[in-house]
Amino acid sequence: DWVYDLEVAGTHSYVSNGVISHNSQMLGYIQNIAPRSVYTSGKGSSSAGLCVTGDTVIHTDRGFRRIEDIVSEDLPEPVSTETAVERDVGVQTFDRVAGEMTDAISSHVWRMPEKPCRQIETRHGKELEASVNTPVLTCGEAGLEWTEISDVEPGDHVAVPRYDDLDRLEPSVRDFLELSTEKIKLEDDSVRFLRESLTDEFGTLRDAAAELDLSEDFIYLHLKNHHVPLAKLDRMLDAIDATRQDIEFERLMIRHGDSITIPDQFDSDLMYLLGLVFGDGDISLDPRGGNRGMVRLSNGDEPLLERAADIFAEKFDKRPEIERQEDRVPCIRVNSATIARLFANAGMETPKHDLAPELTTADHADAFLRGLMDADGSVSERDDGGSSVLISTISERLATQIQLMLESYGVRSRTRERDRRGTYELADGGTVESKHVQYYVEIYGADVDRYADAIGFEVTEKRRALERIVADERRQDETMPVGDALVAADGGVAGEYHNNIRRGDNRSRGRVDRMLEDVDLGPVTRTLAEVIDADLRWDEVVAVADTGTKEVFDLTVPETHNFVGNGIVTHNTAAAVRDDFGDGQQWTLEAGALVLADQGIAAVDELDKMRPEDRSAMHEALEQQKISVSKAGINATLKSRCSLLGAANPKYGRFDQYEPIGEQIDLEPALISRFDLIFTVTDQPDEEKDKNLAEHILTTNYAGELTTQQEQMTSLEVEQAEIEEMTEQVDPEIDAELLRKYIAFAKQNCHPRMTDEAQETIRDFYVDLRARGTDEDAAVPVTARKLEALVRLAEASARVRLSDTVEQRDAERSVEIVRSCLQDIGVDPETGEFDADIVEAGTSKSQRDRIKNIKQLISDVEEEYDEGAPVDIVLDRAEEIGMDQSKAEHEIDKLKQKGEVYEPSTDNLRTT
Repeated sequence: DWVYDLEVAGTHSYVSNGVISHNSQMLGYIQNIAPRSVYTSGKGSSSAGLCVTGDTVIHTDRGFRRIEDIVSEDLPEPVSTETAVERDVGVQTFDRVAGEMTDAISSHVWRMPEKPCRQIETRHGKELEASVNTPVLTCGEAGLEWTEISDVEPGDHVAVPRYDDLDRLEPSVRDFLELSTEKIKLEDDSVRFLRESLTDEFGTLRDAAAELDLSEDFIYLHLKNHHVPLAKLDRMLDAIDATRQDIEFERLMIRHGDSITIPDQFDSDLMYLLGLVFGDGDISLDPRGGNRGMVRLSNGDEPLLERAADIFAEKFDKRPEIERQEDRVPCIRVNSATIARLFANAGMETPKHDLAPELTTADHADAFLRGLMDADGSVSERDDGGSSVLISTISERLATQIQLMLESYGVRSRTRERDRRGTYELADGGTVESKHVQYYVEIYGADVDRYADAIGFEVTEKRRALERIVADERRQDETMPVGDALVAADGGVAGEYHNNIRRGDNRSRGRVDRMLEDVDLGPVTRTLAEVIDADLRWDEVVAVADTGTKEVFDLTVPETHNFVGNGIVTHNTAAAVRDDFGDGQQWTLEAGALVLADQGIAAVDELDKMRPEDRSAMHEALEQQKISVSKAGINATLKSRCSLLGAANPKYGRFDQYEPIGEQIDLEPALISRFDLIFTVTDQPDEEKDKNLAEHILTTNYAGELTTQQEQMTSLEVEQAEIEEMTEQVDPEIDAELLRKYIAFAKQNCHPRMTDEAQETIRDFYVDLRARGTDEDAAVPVTARKLEALVRLAEASARVRLSDTVEQRDAERSVEIVRSCLQDIGVDPETGEFDADIVEAGTSKSQRDRIKNIKQLISDVEEEYDEGAPVDIVLDRAEEIGMDQSKAEHEIDKLKQKGEVYEPSTDNLRTT
């Protein structure tokens, strides 16, 4: 059964048929009294379709990776519908139950067609672009809240991770090594492995050599004592069904080149060297893929160059010398295509580069940052307390990586950009041309101390400058966005925190922590404690923008349903598809409210505020009692045998009794026509009723205050008897649990059949109504759908009586309800007659006739004038045929909006 509700701001209640009723709370109450009931409100409740744009960087167990790169491994091409594939991706996620950042495994990856997107930018320079319905974790009056990105505004605070101790891997250098024309000096164990495997495969080494077109000297002598060409090595490995990963080697060499060693892992020294080269180095490789390559590091600090040369010597057995030339910065140069390709595969490119994702969260990533900062970073010492550590780069992606990598060590930074393109004059009179935008990463405040502890500098001058600002300055720690929650705390709190609470200040983490220890803030305590104790920091949103439609991607993270995107905690697609039985045995579709309420009641509040695409899915549910779903390659039909109780607001805020109801309900006529009953609820001033309403609200509020005092206070000035008396006054006449059981019993045990008398009563009423529309120009009063409604209402009346027969009184009751409904919303205000089209088509017959006449008038008049039909002539002729001028003007405006009439020139009309 369908009804409508009126939302009354402030009191949330109104007088209905002499009874004081609460508006939206009535729908929520349905959950308590109706078996198998579901309550939902406003926008669609499904979390499917939440997604971010492809350039969003996700914190995974393989580093900071673009989500498009992750998803494209399984879904390489754009899709026309939301498409999911099972995929395990290790990600960082926020576990709200534990309040911690933790590891999780995704169940699916998603690729989706273009969707409307919105971008937010934070004070620390982070940007996140996502579909408009994607929630991000925010902090407000209620503490931690998921807020759709479309509702996030400047001044809001979004959650960013606060990492404690990440699990880090030490990647193998072999994973980044790219061999082409090198020769390999095998380790003894690998030589033994090859010989034994060849013997097992061919019987003898002599037979193996003959079969593989290798000399016996190569097998018996060269394999152990010399560098082996890759082509011959691969021939042997293919024969024994092995790969290069199965063998170990001591050294490498390129023809006519030096022999070098290759380290096993990216240890601290190698990561530091990589950071130095990223900061002040460059590489070059033969574009034709030849044997030439070079890695160069240029820096005016010669001890730094010596340190880099030592690492090259230790790791690659190749020590470069410092090159000094007049008017040039000293440098070291390593000529090796193998080493140059290794650095290139680690992300080093010229001029733009970004670190390979696997290394961004690797063990010793702090050494990379230290090397990068030693080479290209700086310390800014200021007397005003604004000292900072900063670095600049022309690579936007590297700047983002630096910020996220610092954050993984607990160091917060800000990014900003500056367009430096142009020609600049130097102090010596020369000029320099810049062709790049410069990106800055800056560390301020208490995060400078954290940087000193976690990263630091090796370069003496920079290390001493950092020590000075750490020792000299007292820096303020981050502020917590808890002001709105503090305002909601007990206003009677006194002492040193009184002003903080009264004003709702956003205070530092330490001060809020002390406040929670020293002061009882009542129910707010739990809210604040969750915010303070969580592994989160907060970043203020400074700008938002709608960015149009873009292709989007997503991950499904079971249980926690979030991941870290661009350093911001972001909700994922959670409820659309899941593997219900584990191990990929079977996929199921998770249902929405209408399916969950099967054989029960779905109470939908704010029906008018649902997205049109969500409302359109209700048509089949209301008509066929089922919902068809096509999702991620799954096609299914879900049962939705439920009644719907809906509430919506009139389009213009209040109902106008002189306007057709269809024009005042902002819902599609095809959906409205499926309602059994529609009631408009108006709030007319009435002194007696208003007095009763006020007394009821005040009594209810007072009873609630007494109950709260009883629960929260140790000593009361009110007698227990008074509390019980007030509680009894506001308790419902029928206990909710009793009513729930009664309804459940009636549904399960009463299956009434209709008596002849009941059938006759309903038939006579329906036929009589229909007879009013037999005249040629008469409106159709009701349709067959109303007959079905009469039957359902009569059966419901019998069930309420726990009767197995629908008697005449049940039929009469349903007739009276339907008649009341029709008189309320089914009467044409112009003719006073019943007209089903007012609701079912949104336009009454009298209005349709008026539109038809106006269009015909315009068509006739425009033939008489070259520039179209003059508006004043059309209005005059409309009056001649008995049409009110204001209504004629109104219909002309509506026809212009629909495009059925246009103005070729001012005050002239033509039909399309």
